[in-house]
Amino acid sequence: MTTIVLCANNIQELGGAQKVVHTLAKGFADRGHDVHVVGITPVDDRHPYATNYSTKTLMDSVWPLRTPTNGDKGNKDHTNKELRETLRGAAVSKLRTLLNSLESGVIISAQLWALEIVLDARTETQRNSWPIFGQYHGSFAAAASGRDILRAQKLAPACEYFTVLSDEDRDAFALAGLTNARVMPNPLTISSTQLSEARSAVRGDSINFVGRLSEEKGPDLLLEAWALLKEQNRKLIFTGTGPLQESLRTRAQNLLNVEFHLPVPDPAPVIARSGVVVIPSRTEGAPLVLAEALALGTPVVVADASSGIRSMVHGNPRVVVVERENPAALAEGIKRALALDVNAPVNYPPISNQEIYERWESLFKGASWLG
Repeated sequence: MTTIVLCANNIQELGGAQKVVHTLAKGFADRGHDVHVVGITPVDDRHPYATNYSTKTLMDSVWPLRTPTNGDKGNKDHTNKELRETLRGAAVSKLRTLLNSLESGVIISAQLWALEIVLDARTETQRNSWPIFGQYHGSFAAAASGRDILRAQKLAPACEYFTVLSDEDRDAFALAGLTNARVMPNPLTISSTQLSEARSAVRGDSINFVGRLSEEKGPDLLLEAWALLKEQNRKLIFTGTGPLQESLRTRAQNLLNVEFHLPVPDPAPVIARSGVVVIPSRTEGAPLVLAEALALGTPVVVADASSGIRSMVHGNPRVVVVERENPAALAEGIKRALALDVNAPVNYPPISNQEIYERWESLFKGASWLG
């Protein structure tokens, strides 16, 4: 048995990183490991996860984001600087106390901010007794287009391994100096029971977007594609919330058959009942919605936004891959997806969750404290 501490920026949202962390935690706990799931900050919109492992959130209040102030020409607002410093210091202290109480084990950090906290919390004397495994859920292209690549280059050397989602990304990160990059696929976050029940659902003819209504996910691009399609007999359904929801609703008022639904804890039935699921993301890693749709056999239109996507859909007859940030290509892709053979065999996932847990356990055995 290994003591495993899984850390994420938060552990209460319905986001992809949170689902992966909780799925890993349950799988490790089922295999007899002592599992502790740690979130850095609480969130306002909290979702209760059923757990067979311990959970802990380090900060007592939601982390206040920096925001521009009027008249400062884009400089960041430092009004909450003291609160941020207090919350961060308390988080580091609480995590250090937790590690001390557990004596030894491994740490998996699912996100870069959480990894920064972990590295501050782990003392020099704990280096060998608490090896760290970093994760990056985005693509190398997305990291390189922003500041994540610099953060990863700074943080990854302190990790035993820094796991990414595809062979292509591993090679790209290695060329950028992350020679400890390793490939680790995400587990399927739908349970076998959910999968069986959802597969028995009657498929409809709606076009569905399931996810956060934010710029990187591209729901605005899908709305443009819908305007080009001018569909009279089908619905376009957005299931999710996010910063673009009001602007999307406003733009949709001039379009036919567009609906907005609140996010659901279990999206599998929504995906299974869809005629086509559309993933129009501008940036991605290996989206869970795509994995769920592939496992359920639902036709998918997905933008070519990452090597993770390309590796997931390679050779799959139920998928149409289109050019990124191209509404016309999305519209044409939806037409093609509606004509796909939905009786083709479902051949996803290519690797089981149990095999993924075994891969993690092999990484643990190679860690310095066990070497």
